[in-house]
Amino acid sequence: MSNKLHCIKGIVGIGVLVLPTVIYAKSPDSIRIGLESVYKDAYTIQIKSESPLAVGYFDEERWIQEGYLESEEINVTLANQIYYSYDEVYSDLEEAYAVLDAYDSEAVVAYVEPGEYKIYTTDDFEAQTKVHTNNNRIQIADSYGEILLISENNNSPLGFRGSYNTYDFPATGVGNSRIYRGVIEVVKGQYKGLTAVNQVDMEDYLYGVVPCEMSASWHGEALKAQAVAARSMATFQYNRFLSRGYNLVDTTTSQVYRGITAEDSRSNAAVDATSGEIATYNGKVAETVYSASSGGYTADSQYVWGNAVPYLKAKPDPYESAANHVPWTRTITTKELEKCVANQGQNIGTVKGVRIEGYTTSGRVKALTILGTNGEYTVKNEATRTFFSGSNEGS
Repeated sequence: MSNKLHCIKGIVGIGVLVLPTVIYAKSPDSIRIGLESVYKDAYTIQIKSESPLAVGYFDEERWIQEGYLESEEINVTLANQIYYSYDEVYSDLEEAYAVLDAYDSEAVVAYVEPGEYKIYTTDDFEAQTKVHTNNNRIQIADSYGEILLISENNNSPLGFRGSYNTYDFPATGVGNSRIYRGVIEVVKGQYKGLTAVNQVDMEDYLYGVVPCEMSASWHGEALKAQAVAARSMATFQYNRFLSRGYNLVDTTTSQVYRGITAEDSRSNAAVDATSGEIATYNGKVAETVYSASSGGYTADSQYVWGNAVPYLKAKPDPYESAANHVPWTRTITTKELEKCVANQGQNIGTVKGVRIEGYTTSGRVKALTILGTNGEYTVKNEATRTFFSGSNEGS
């Protein structure tokens, strides 16, 4: 077994990633990351650059640049105004902007779909057609509030790409403190508002992941192993959030990703050294889950997610530091337990006690029954941990 595999086995929290080989296999060339830690269901999304922002869209994975906005900073919001449209259709952004001055002062260019632009106005005196209501319609305004562009399309959203003097590649600012490689898009939020999305090359994405999941000061071989694990996880979970308009999110729900802001030359080198390399099991991409701490013994996947995975079995973790093995206790009152049960939509009356139904191989509680005056409520597997988040002290 190679050093890389030993390294993976040591850093991945499952501690059981004993794979037949680490191979070069095809991972997606690019990936769409929902920047939910920065802008999720937001009223306004701020996008920045040190030069006028380029605007365009993706034809699958190919970036089609349509032109530039006359602004280095834009604010993107949902458009609630009633618009009227002139009938003329323009094939690209530059063509539409070229005729804009011929229309009234309220006129604005509207992106309808790739290769189709129109002129909208809020003045119905001369425009021919009232535009149908579109809950996905967004407006792009400069920092002074002047509307530069309207977008009707959430399926092929407009993208914005900037540049910074610090970098010799395209870079775009999002919010007050983050800068990203690739292109920034904006899609309708999951529940309300808008969410920012970063479409970026897979390897560039990993530059912003690896140092967030492992200190860049760690050994180079460990960083390489983390890069392989992160690339494999991104490939394994690639379609997880398609219903939201992107592949993964930038939080621990997927993998922590902070863009250029987090990059380090040492972790970048590890990504480069393992370029395109993923872990497989029986010819398929492996689910290379990892964690910061296992407590000295990893958990079996069937007792966490409910499905048995042959290479995610409970094993002692000899790489865990002794400091993380120290037992700890937390006192939770019966009133807090009643709150936890109520949070699950259950009513078992006054809590009288708890009963442990069994333990897993790793020593974790497999099932826990809460005993009440009006009945019982049992939680199993991973829920035995998350159940207590409803208590005042639980997490």
